[in-house]
Order: sequence, then C-alpha cells, then structure tokens
Amino acid sequence: MHPSNKPQFWAEIIEQQSQSGLSIVAFCKANQLTEHTFYYWRKKLYGGGQVLLFR
Repeated sequence: MHPSNKPQFWAEIIEQQSQSGLSIVAFCKANQLTEHTFYYWRKKLYGGGQVLLFR
C-alpha cells in the first residue's frame, strides 16, 4: 500500500497542517497534496468532531 493511502500518514499530515499556521489550501499547495484528498482523510479520521484513529 502506498504511504499516502495509510491512515497514519494522513493523521500526521493533518497534524502538520494544524501546527503549520497555514490554511488548508496553502498547506496542500506547498506539499503537493490535493485539497479533496486532505478533506476526505480529515473527515474519515476525525469525522463529526470525534477522533476515529487512536494512536
């Protein structure tokens, strides 16, 4: 499985964006990520305000 398809990869990316101070649009552009995929994983992992992935 490609690393970008793993929940842990996206949990780290979402945390990095949160800590970066950049908007999601700016962060995605700077890191060559698509906004659609970022939002997809954010909803999948943290949907409805609940953390669905436990570390």
